[in-house]
Amino acid sequence: MRAQVFLDACAGKGEDQIYSASVHIVEGLYLCDYVPCTPEHKMEFALAVSRDGLNFTRVKNGQRTLPVGPPGSWDSGYVFHAWPERDGDILRTYYTATTCHHGTDDLAYPAIQLGLATIRANGWTFWTPRPDHDRGTVTTIPIRSSAGARKGLTVNLEGAAGKAGAFAVEVLDAATRKPIQGFAAAECLAPKSDGLAAPVAWKAGPTLPAGGDIRLRFHLRARGVRLYSFGFRNV
Repeated sequence: MRAQVFLDACAGKGEDQIYSASVHIVEGLYLCDYVPCTPEHKMEFALAVSRDGLNFTRVKNGQRTLPVGPPGSWDSGYVFHAWPERDGDILRTYYTATTCHHGTDDLAYPAIQLGLATIRANGWTFWTPRPDHDRGTVTTIPIRSSAGARKGLTVNLEGAAGKAGAFAVEVLDAATRKPIQGFAAAECLAPKSDGLAAPVAWKAGPTLPAGGDIRLRFHLRARGVRLYSFGFRNV
């Protein structure tokens, strides 16, 4: 069976073709690690994401997860890499690169060398206030919280440590979008430190309300605070 085109090069900013791609399933999401070739004949890595494996959306269209290096550097022409491997709290990507530009330089490439790039686990992208703002909010789609479930919330957070009031999250009724009693932002007990899975609690306790659909509304109230992801834990 052949499916439709799932990533159109014409829809990518700064792309005139897609050279190669691979798709990996990570925590229920389809991550497409692809190589767009730019009009300047540079080849870099970018990321697209899908929930069904067919309909993909570019992550920060026009930006690169592994760009080429600055002019004159050993990796300024194009880069190739394998899927990163997790090592503790970071992802390690070993990549090959050269100063050659695709399709314009002599095929007798200059030396292709091996480099290492790292990124925090689940750090592919993040949400943060706009550069001209020091605060902002983002609200999730409805999340099913089944009756009898005892789940707590964790966040992959950076830049909030030591900044009082820099981060809070409230739990909303999914239908009304109003805070559930005991779970308003003012009642949030934010993590005491940054981390990949920092636990969140409220004055009502660490357990999320169960028995109906909820939404989470995250409040970031300081420059430099980054929310990479959130997850759930048993409590």
